[in-house]
Amino acid sequence: MYRIRFHGRGGQGIKTASRILGTAFFLEGFEVQDAPRYGAERRGAPIFAYVRAGRQVIQERGIIRNPNLVIVADETLLPIPAAAVLQGVGAQTVMLIISREPEQVWQGRSTLCLYPRRLRIALSYTTLGLSVPQRHPA
Repeated sequence: MYRIRFHGRGGQGIKTASRILGTAFFLEGFEVQDAPRYGAERRGAPIFAYVRAGRQVIQERGIIRNPNLVIVADETLLPIPAAAVLQGVGAQTVMLIISREPEQVWQGRSTLCLYPRRLRIALSYTTLGLSVPQRHPA
């Protein structure tokens, strides 16, 4: 079974991304669960969403405690304990962090140095010239 957790802030498309991934799994014949979890429903508030997908009926319920993949859309959430980005991350967990900083910087950070081979860094949208979340012109 795939256990995927997304972390970001309101307005970054975390809920939408999890729904798109869940739908893609479903269309490929998987059993799927996907749900967002958030507190204050406002732009910029921490949010996480999860997707479970498997070939068998999914008996698990609730949040994903031991993910296979963690996607982090906002690197500033990592040091915030309440965001629980690193909760349940183990030796087999792959982390995808969207960041402006190079991978070498992340490899040296104490919060992630336990499993450096499983860390992946994506280019930040700001590096590509887009703001995250994108602002609509007034």
